[in-house]
Order: sequence, then C-alpha cells, then structure tokens
Amino acid sequence: MRHANQAPLDRYTLVHAGVGYGVGRLGINWRLAVYLAVMFELVEDELKKARPEFFPEPTPDSTINKITDIGAFMAGYAVGHKQY
Repeated sequence: MRHANQAPLDRYTLVHAGVGYGVGRLGINWRLAVYLAVMFELVEDELKKARPEFFPEPTPDSTINKITDIGAFMAGYAVGHKQY
C-alpha cells in the first residue's frame, strides 16, 4: 500500500475537488483556475518542507498525484462554475 501523496488518488483528492468547486462558485475565469491549481502543485512540496504543521501528511507528492490533484480541482471547478 502506498503512502498518501504517492498514489494517483488518495483521501486528499476530494479536498482538491472541493477547493476547485469553491473557486468555481466564485465565478473565477477557467484560465485563472488552471493557473492556480498548477501553481499550487508546483509550490506545495516546498510549503510542506517550510511549514509541515499546515499539512496532515507533509510527505512530497508523486508526479501522478500532482496530475490527479489538478484534474480533481478542475472537475470540482467545472461543477461549481456550472452552477454559478
């Protein structure tokens, strides 16, 4: 069994989808939403090193986990934005 942040999907995938939903509900442009999701994934591991107390499991994300987190964020965004 892989640790959190290593598998494509983990219990934090839903968190990313929920945040995406919230961003979608705010009516933010989809290009900005993609930018925010990608930028967060690019800095997340550094944030985990600098402030591990902010993360329940501050282990680094695998590449596939980062990709699915972005996908989950955008799926949540699409649902939230559609309702906007």
